[in-house]
Amino acid sequence: MIRDNRVDSTLAMCFVLLAFLGLESAYSSPFFSEGEAPNEYIQTGNVQVVDSLNHRADSLFFKSPDLSLETALETLEIAKDIHYLEGESDAYVMLAKVKHLQAIYVDELEYLLKAEKIELEINEPVRLIKIWYALGLSFFYNENSEQAKVLYNKAFEKADELNNPSLIAVYHIRMGNLLMENKEYEKCTEHYLNALQIYRDIENKRGEASLLNNLGVVFYEQGKYKDALYYLEANHDLVITTNKYDRLPAANTNLAKVYIALKNYAKAKILLDRSIEVATELGITAALFEAYEALSMLNEAQGNQELAYQYYKKYHEYKDEAINKTNNEKLAALSAIYAKENARFLNTVTNKEKEILETQFKISIYSFVFITIVLIGSVLWFWNSNQKKKIVLKQKRELLEAVKKQKELGILVLQQELEFKQKELVTFTLNLSQKNKLIEDIRVAVVEVLRHTDAKSKMELTKLIKLIDHSLDVNEDWTHFRTSFEQVHQSFFSELASRFPELNANDQRLCALISLNLSLKEVGELLGISADSVKMARYRLRKKMGLNTEENLNSILFNLKNEALNNFSN
Repeated sequence: MIRDNRVDSTLAMCFVLLAFLGLESAYSSPFFSEGEAPNEYIQTGNVQVVDSLNHRADSLFFKSPDLSLETALETLEIAKDIHYLEGESDAYVMLAKVKHLQAIYVDELEYLLKAEKIELEINEPVRLIKIWYALGLSFFYNENSEQAKVLYNKAFEKADELNNPSLIAVYHIRMGNLLMENKEYEKCTEHYLNALQIYRDIENKRGEASLLNNLGVVFYEQGKYKDALYYLEANHDLVITTNKYDRLPAANTNLAKVYIALKNYAKAKILLDRSIEVATELGITAALFEAYEALSMLNEAQGNQELAYQYYKKYHEYKDEAINKTNNEKLAALSAIYAKENARFLNTVTNKEKEILETQFKISIYSFVFITIVLIGSVLWFWNSNQKKKIVLKQKRELLEAVKKQKELGILVLQQELEFKQKELVTFTLNLSQKNKLIEDIRVAVVEVLRHTDAKSKMELTKLIKLIDHSLDVNEDWTHFRTSFEQVHQSFFSELASRFPELNANDQRLCALISLNLSLKEVGELLGISADSVKMARYRLRKKMGLNTEENLNSILFNLKNEALNNFSN
């Protein structure tokens, strides 16, 4: 789940987990719990009712955002009627939180600016600091980082005056997020570490876990995988020990991505399987598509292109499902709020007011139809986008298959080339053996003639024998043979010297010839010695190599040659 809704996949946990840290309502709810607030309490319009309604809206925030929005709107009207500024400001903040969750950042900013205007009038420092932090975040999501930084600094100065560690920690988190956005990793890390220390001092486990995750993301972005592993493992352990199982899929997925980068594929697979299991059980769709994306990355890293493609399709299926579900929920929420608002007002107005409201109702109907068309258009756009993605995926799959075929063809060509070179080497060796035998036969014949000739002819024949002896120079033949041998078996001699350092150049020469499965006679002809001498040389070679009677010299050298051949092909 290392991703961001706006810029890059690796920033989501930085901006989502701490988005509204410090803005949680501290009010109690003494009058009623979830469900419809009793009308008699709303009609009394006192301060306690407003505080309770604000608290109820906050408690519904994650469970039912549409009810949270509806409750906040009701609370705002009551607070305005009784001129209760703190309640009015809290209602605006609650409305802003819902708009932030719906990613409607322009509306969020508008509500927070209204809340700031009220808080400047109240002039209560802690409340004002929280509003500035929320405003800074809203400006950040409205692509105005500079204004966000100004507000964060204002909030920090006042928090520092109050010596409030929680609010100082929020400053470091928000500044860290800004710096992360600009890829200023060193400064970002410094701010996150400051916030982490504060949360540990005040024993805020939720904040500590979020900061550990953010630090892991920062180091992952820089390619510092060991550092990323340290913080993400700490976050994973803290999530488990604090029983925050709704955050376990994200912690598992983040940690798995680091293990993929470190090529520890087995651990990554275990974590991602667990992430999918928990996300499925809890119904967390966002965590599911993040896990499937990571599984696609894992299989691609392992070279399992077909499986990587299948997981990539699952990633897009779950992602599109989450987007469509969000659109449908927004449409349903708008319909419910619209119907309830009209019913509530039409039941409380006079006949004269109804005539005015009928016109407004028509306008509302047109507005509702327009919103519905826009949402349907959005769904169609996402469907069309999904179709294009499927085409791209198909093209990618075809490209992967083409690359695979090309790779297989390249391997076949390389194998054919190796077979040809091996045949060429054996032919060269046998020709060399036949050449030496022929020249030796000529030398014997010349020596025989030399015995029965005159002095003048003896001088000429002696020169001819020296020339023949030069042609039989084993060292020169060995140089040519070694060059040809190493073209195919590149690492044979280096591996031989590494395993058996006692062997000299003559021993290595004999090993190479034995590895080609030549007869004793052929080896003798190449080395200029008899077959019996070859036997004796093999005996001495076995002793130097420390072989016992059960070990086969030919098999050992043949396997060593094949290893060198495999190294060449790779």
